[in-house]
Amino acid sequence: MLKWEAQIDVILARLTLEQKAGQLHQVALPHAENETLVRKGLVGSAIFSTGAFAGHHNDGATSWEAAARLQRGALESTGIPLLFARDVIHGHHVVFPIPLGQAAAWSPELVEEAQRTAAAEAAAEGLHWTFSPVVDVGRDPRWGRVAEGFGEDPVLAGELAAAAVRGFQGGRFPLLSCLKHYAGYGLAEGGRDYARAAVGPHELREVYLPPFRRGVEAGAAAVMAAFNEIDGTPATACRRLLREVLKGEWGFNGVVVSDWDAIAELICHGVAADRREAARLAIEAGVDVDMVSGCYLEHLPALVRDGVVDEALVNDAVRRVLRLKFAAGLFDDPLREREGARPVPPPLNESLALARRFAEGSFVLLKNERDALPLLPPPPSGVVRKQTVLLAGPFAECREELFGTWTCDGRVEHVRSVAEALTDAVAGAAVRVVVHRTTDSLVEAALAADVVVALVGEHPGRSGEAHSVCDLGLPPGQEALLETLERAGKPLVTVVFTGRPLALDKVARLSDALLVAWHPGSSGGAALADVLTGRANPGGRLPASFPRFAGQVPVHYSRHPTGRPLPSTASHYLDAPDRAQFPFGYGLGFTTFAWEGFDVRPSGENRWEARVTVRNTGGRPGRALTRLHARDFVASRSRPVSELRRFHARELEPGEQAVVVFQLQASDFAFSRADGVWGHEPGEIALWIEDGTRVVPEGFPDGLAGRIVLR
Repeated sequence: MLKWEAQIDVILARLTLEQKAGQLHQVALPHAENETLVRKGLVGSAIFSTGAFAGHHNDGATSWEAAARLQRGALESTGIPLLFARDVIHGHHVVFPIPLGQAAAWSPELVEEAQRTAAAEAAAEGLHWTFSPVVDVGRDPRWGRVAEGFGEDPVLAGELAAAAVRGFQGGRFPLLSCLKHYAGYGLAEGGRDYARAAVGPHELREVYLPPFRRGVEAGAAAVMAAFNEIDGTPATACRRLLREVLKGEWGFNGVVVSDWDAIAELICHGVAADRREAARLAIEAGVDVDMVSGCYLEHLPALVRDGVVDEALVNDAVRRVLRLKFAAGLFDDPLREREGARPVPPPLNESLALARRFAEGSFVLLKNERDALPLLPPPPSGVVRKQTVLLAGPFAECREELFGTWTCDGRVEHVRSVAEALTDAVAGAAVRVVVHRTTDSLVEAALAADVVVALVGEHPGRSGEAHSVCDLGLPPGQEALLETLERAGKPLVTVVFTGRPLALDKVARLSDALLVAWHPGSSGGAALADVLTGRANPGGRLPASFPRFAGQVPVHYSRHPTGRPLPSTASHYLDAPDRAQFPFGYGLGFTTFAWEGFDVRPSGENRWEARVTVRNTGGRPGRALTRLHARDFVASRSRPVSELRRFHARELEPGEQAVVVFQLQASDFAFSRADGVWGHEPGEIALWIEDGTRVVPEGFPDGLAGRIVLR
């Protein structure tokens, strides 16, 4: 982005202080008073949003015509085009699985393809910028925004963040991306949204910052400062995080934007007495764009004239905003009037097919007994015996509820319910689908069926921003529904729609098969029908641990050892097991895999090559996820018992095998050392392969473990 610096110098030289402050002022549209500011040249960017919580509902349409009209007003006033922004989190008109569900597919390729599709759809309506991806590491499922991130592990979150950035920004019709929320927002105390993040500097460096750095390395155009405070300093006023680490150490040349009204909220945090002081703290910390609070527009000119704020800070912020506008091509063709310049969304059928494939890959099978799934035998095994499938539960006929949180523009007309899709999927297969809509005569209906599919879970409004919970069980009444269905004695398949890891101990005991479908998006109903009938394999593996009980939280896999370790069969609790019921990386399928021949060899100075062979040992195609984990047993600071270092997933036909190769170097084992320096230490590192059906926190399976020595 530095190639436009000379042109930016010319623009900066002609702007007044008020106009500079205007370039740093982001307004919400549609609002008449903000459109007036646009015509006065006092707005630099605009977010199409009706309010701070627009993602909890369909927020009304954006349009090319509205964007063009406002753009003309800006060009007539200052000659500097506007940036138009929108929360395009997991799809635009075609909705993909929620990001937590996307992470369950362990597929950077699918994330990149989905975000490229979303970018084209959004750009076709005049948008230039999205406030996505969310790369907060989420280890407390009580926090509602865990739905928007990529799970509990920094390596997985970082790789998917980089893929999202490439997807948004790398297509023919790109959107500028924005990594959020920097930093530690996923550590909200007690899972309460906006609460402080209780985290030390070492853990912040090792767990919560790496996904942001990975996104910056991938070329993210912007970073959003978080709402929360760390050790008493709100992120919006944290010079150490914004100027020293992000802009200094990492060399980030893009824009730092506040979250909604967050600069004014420094007053509520108790670090600013008024809006003028809040503006000073934010600009000095390194926040370039003020989202909707108006503090910069109101106070930056006077702060500079009074000698309180150095104008060089304002100029640097404006320079960064102008870089974004050049990067978006707005100075070349602000109205995209040139032939072929107006973005065109992909064909709808292709986008829906991608959403279907993504949803299928995100579903996680947690249990499958009594041959409950799939409902149909694999072809070409002959005639399917006549059977009746009973559908019960609140998600059987839902459409919009499949979208999940933060979907402002999803088109419900693209969605087929699970009942509709399953009925179509079994047409001609001598299978009858019956939907039971009430609790009346439920046992009788279950007795009359051959298999029961219960579709339960959280309404999307139970997750997302400001929607935290204490109870991680199913919503009231749903376990009772499962108990009633279980009494019929028929195979019970439970499908859970959710925006967070849930405590499913009792649900798992009641069910013969248990499948987590997340909130799967526009093609979720069709994808689920494919998986239930066996036309597709549930390819997902958990990106975050599912606890047995809420009282275990946090219960992530990458815990630290204690000075008094217990045997693996013991527990630190008197009333519950220590470990998560379904750990990070767990997931079953309709086929099985075997790993063998793990080998690690040096490939250079402080470099190694790890190899393992994976084979499909079952009778159906499937996606094998190979995960390489590591442990540093002796270091200057206590290290976790297990850390993901690499992963690779690929489709294998029955009997097919493949060699998975991972390249490693010493920097892969760097951490925040006791002396405060980021780097590796000499010593021995244990490496091992984990599959999706077990977790190996303190011991290693025979034949799948090795050791390397760092110099």
